[in-house]
Amino acid sequence: MAVRKVLFVNYDSLTDALMLTAAVRDMQLHSYGGYVVDVHTLGMPIWDYNPYISRLDWRSVPYDGESELAANEYGFPEHKTKIICYDTEIQVVHCSNKGIFAASDRLKNINAYHRIHSFGHDIADKLGLSTVLPIGELKGVVYLSDIEKGWISQVEEAKNFNNFWLIQTGGPETQSSRWWDIGRYQRVVDEFRDKITFVQVGAADEYHPRLEGVIDFVGKTDLRQMIRLMYHAAGYVGAPGFLMHLAAATPTRPFERNGRPRPPVKAAVVISGGQEPYQWFAYENHQVLHTNGMLPCCEIGGCGKSRCEIKHRLEPHPEQLCSQPIKIGRDGIVPKCLDMISVKMVVDRIAWHFAGGAYVYNGVPYEPPSFPSVEEGKKDNKEKKKQPKKEAKGLKGHHDSGTPKREMAHLD
Repeated sequence: MAVRKVLFVNYDSLTDALMLTAAVRDMQLHSYGGYVVDVHTLGMPIWDYNPYISRLDWRSVPYDGESELAANEYGFPEHKTKIICYDTEIQVVHCSNKGIFAASDRLKNINAYHRIHSFGHDIADKLGLSTVLPIGELKGVVYLSDIEKGWISQVEEAKNFNNFWLIQTGGPETQSSRWWDIGRYQRVVDEFRDKITFVQVGAADEYHPRLEGVIDFVGKTDLRQMIRLMYHAAGYVGAPGFLMHLAAATPTRPFERNGRPRPPVKAAVVISGGQEPYQWFAYENHQVLHTNGMLPCCEIGGCGKSRCEIKHRLEPHPEQLCSQPIKIGRDGIVPKCLDMISVKMVVDRIAWHFAGGAYVYNGVPYEPPSFPSVEEGKKDNKEKKKQPKKEAKGLKGHHDSGTPKREMAHLD
C-alpha cells in the first residue's frame, strides 16, 4: 500500500491545534501506517515529542496574497502565510472545526458531538475517506519528555510548594461572554484561603483581572512552560477555553513530592453558562456549570454569542452580542447565564473533590498506607479463631422488639 504524505494546516486557534492532535492520533492508529503526517498550526510547542507526526520537506514564508502561486505552493492570505512544498507528493490540507459544524448549522447543539469530532469529519471529507475518522480517547494529546517530568514546577521553584490549582479569570477580548464576575472569583479564592493554593494564569495580551491571595503567573509562561505547569497542577478553575482543553489533554503528575498519589485524571471546575452546548467541550471528571435549556436564548444547546459588551478598540459585531447582559457592580457586565452561577455553586464543586477523598487540603500530612507483615497476619488469624462465636438474638427478619424488619431484595 502506497504511503500518503499529508501536511495539516490550521491557524484558527490554540484550541483547534489541540483538537487536531486527537484527530492525527486516531488517524495514525487506524490507518496502519498508511500516512506520513506533518502539521503547521498555531502553538507548535503543543506538538513537541508527538510520536504521530514526521518532518516533511516543506517550509512556510510570508505571503501577501497577491502574487501568483506555483504548482507546489499553497497560500493562506488571511494568515499571511504561504506553504512551499519541495516534495511534490505532499498533500496540503487546511482542516478546521467548521464544515458541517458551522454556526448556522445547529448540529453541535442537537447531537452528541464533541469539538474533537469536527476534525474527524473534516479530514475524512478532504482526504476522500470512505468513513469518518474513528475517535479514540475523547481528548487531545500532549506529550512531555521524561526530562520535563523530572523538572520541578515554576511554582515550586519560586515558592517551594507544589500542591496547587490553576485559575483563569478572563481571556481574549473577543470572548467576553465567557467572563464570570471577578468579584465572585475572588470570593471563591477567599473561601479556600489556607486550604488551596491558587495560581492565576493567562496570556499577557489578554484580559485577566487580577486576584488577591493567589500566586500571579499571568503573562509569565510561554506555551511549553504552561504545559509543564498544567502537568504539575492538581486542578483547574475557569471558563471553557484553551486551558480547560489543555487540562484534559495534559498527563497528570502521578505523585506529590511527599509520595501522596494523585487521581489519574485532572480535576476541573468549568464555569460555562450558555454560550455553547456543554457536550461540545466537556471531558471526563470535569464539573461543568452550564445553563443550557434554562434561558430562552440557549433553550436548545448554546446561543453562540461571543461578546457581552463592545470594547472601544474592537470592531462592532452586533450579531455576536449577548441578548441578556446583566450589570454587576459599577463597571461589570456579564451574561445572565453566568450571573445565574453563584459563588456557592463553584465552591461546592471544588469542595466535592476534597470531601470524596481524592484530593486533600494544604497542610494535611500524608501517611502512606501500612500493610501487615505475613507473620502479623498469621497471628491476627489465630486470635480471631480463639474468640467464641456470639449467639444470634431474635429471629431472622425481626428486631428483638418483635417489630418486622425489611430484608434487602436480591436482584438477578
